[in-house]
Amino acid sequence: MKGILTKGIFIFLIVKTAPFLIGSVDLKALEAGDTINPIYINENGELFVKTGVPFYLFVSASQSEDAYLTHKEESPLVINEHGTHYLTLITEPNKKEKEVKIFADGKAPVSKIEIISGLVFHFGDRYYVNTPSEICFRARDEESGLGKTFYSIGDSAFKSISGCIKVEGLPEAVVQFYSEDEVGNREATKQVRLIFNPQAVIPLENIYFAHNSAAILSESKKELDKLAGLLKEYPEIRIELMAHTDSRGSSSYNKALSERRAQNTRDYLIGKGISASRLVATGYGDTQPVNRCVKGETCSEAEHAQNRRTEFRILPF
Repeated sequence: MKGILTKGIFIFLIVKTAPFLIGSVDLKALEAGDTINPIYINENGELFVKTGVPFYLFVSASQSEDAYLTHKEESPLVINEHGTHYLTLITEPNKKEKEVKIFADGKAPVSKIEIISGLVFHFGDRYYVNTPSEICFRARDEESGLGKTFYSIGDSAFKSISGCIKVEGLPEAVVQFYSEDEVGNREATKQVRLIFNPQAVIPLENIYFAHNSAAILSESKKELDKLAGLLKEYPEIRIELMAHTDSRGSSSYNKALSERRAQNTRDYLIGKGISASRLVATGYGDTQPVNRCVKGETCSEAEHAQNRRTEFRILPF
């Protein structure tokens, strides 16, 4: 048998052997290299292969024969395009045909986590939870079908999972996970962070104000819109908005500036439809630096920038 690689949807095979009954053709497929993937035959007898990976197709003249009419030494087939393809088997000399449908799968599964107990809220890839927390892994594959899902916590090795796990006894945990389908397509590893402290302080990235001003710059609005979305998704939570400055300038001035910045952030969220009763604005000035840059220290501009920040925390229910 000879495989002809084509970019169309038809691949033709010539079976050079004695005539056989088309209805009794027995097909088997094997990846070049003798491993199971990228071949999968589901319970309906449908044949799936992984795109771009060579495989062999073996044809038998009848169900009862032990020998196959094609041999591993012959050139393997490769299908590079995702989708449905057709093989036409033609016998010589009687020219009878058998059409075989092959699904070339080049799409990886899509997986996610669902926290079914303990979740307070999530923001980006950070999930703020109570302990213990029960996490379920959900995955789907609309082509060859879902194979397995794998996960790891912290530095532990990846393990297969087909349901839920309980996580407790940690201040926080990094959970990584991915899924594979039946022909070996693997999605990129995903990562989420579990934080077992719902009242933790949460930094708002990319919140900028004009120099020496409380005016919110336009590039900050995307992050604030995300926060507004969070508050709409979890209507029961209340937050404190916390604004900080660096240590340069007088502490009294910095305190007043941070209060105006926190208040302007609150006003922006109110303008997005968030109730004022759910928002508390507090300016901390230069009293809570995150590094060594207190008054009297010589620091780089990058170090000062770390202290100019806006954060929020969930207030007790």
